[in-house]
Amino acid sequence: MKRKLLIIGFGSAGQRFAKIIKEKFRNIDIFVLTKQKNIRFNKISNLSEIKNLNPNFIIISSPTKLHFDHLKFVNNIFRNKKIFVEKPLFHKLKNIKNIKNNISVGFNMRNLKIIKFLKEFIKKNKKKIYEISFINHSYLPNWRKNIDYRNSSSAKKKYAGGVILDCSHEIDLAKWTLGEIDLFYVSKSKNSKLKIDTEDNCKIYGKHKRIKIFIDLNYYSIQKYRKINVFGENFKMCVDLIAANVLIYKNSKIFKKKFDVNDLNNSYYLELKYFLTNKKNFLTNYNSALSTQKFIQQIIDF
Repeated sequence: MKRKLLIIGFGSAGQRFAKIIKEKFRNIDIFVLTKQKNIRFNKISNLSEIKNLNPNFIIISSPTKLHFDHLKFVNNIFRNKKIFVEKPLFHKLKNIKNIKNNISVGFNMRNLKIIKFLKEFIKKNKKKIYEISFINHSYLPNWRKNIDYRNSSSAKKKYAGGVILDCSHEIDLAKWTLGEIDLFYVSKSKNSKLKIDTEDNCKIYGKHKRIKIFIDLNYYSIQKYRKINVFGENFKMCVDLIAANVLIYKNSKIFKKKFDVNDLNNSYYLELKYFLTNKKNFLTNYNSALSTQKFIQQIIDF
C-alpha cells in the first residue's frame, strides 16, 4: 500500500523535494498544495482538504512567512505525523505550543561530511582558536533558472525574503558548531541595484567566549564565494564549500583534505531518506532549529 506525502508550497524547494522523491523513493504518492496549474503531481488547492487526505508525511516548503501558520495548522489537526519544514523554521521568533508531531527542519548542511570535519576540528582545538568567519557571497539572479529573481520570494519583504533568512545556513552553522554567540554589531542594508525590496547584504560580528565570530552574507556578488575560515594559535584552516576541500596551514606546512563536490546535492536526498524511513534520524529537530531562530531574531532586531 502506498504511503501519502503532502508538499505544502511548490516553489523551487518544493519542486526539488518532489523530483527527488519521485526518482528515488517507491510506494509514495505525492500530493501538492499549490495554486500553480498543470503540475505533474496530485494537487489539492485548500488547507481544508488536508485532514481528509490524511498524509503519512508532510513537507512545508511554502514562503518562509507562511511556515508558522502552516505548521501550526497541521500540528493542530494531526498527531504523530512526520513533518519536515524547509529552513529557516519561521520568518520571526514564534513557538508552536503543544507539539503533537515529529517535526524536523531542513538545515541539511549540518550533515555534510566537510561540516562534520569542521565541527570536530573546532571541538578539538577550541582553546587555541581566536576567530572564525563564515562567508557566503552569491548572485541572486543566478539562484533559480526557472524564475525571474524579481518575482521570487527572496526579492520581496511580504514573503520574508532577504539575505538573512535566505542564507541562514551560515548563521545556523555558526550556532551549531560553537554554541551561544553574543552579538556586538550587525550591519544590514540594500547596497546593489538589484530590483528587490529586501536587504541584499548583512555583516554580523559576535563572540563565543573568547572566540570572535564574523558572518558575511550577500547576494550581489558575481563571483560565488562560500568559505569558513578558522584562525588560531599558529594555524589557519580554510573550509571551501564550493571546491569541497579543507586547507590547514600549520608550522609552515599545508595539509589538504578533499571531499566529494556532490556532497551538498546528495544531502538533499539524505535528508529525505532520513525523513521518509525509520532509520536513524540525523535531521535538525524542532528545538535545535528554534534555538537558531532565536539567534536569527537577535540579528534582525539588532
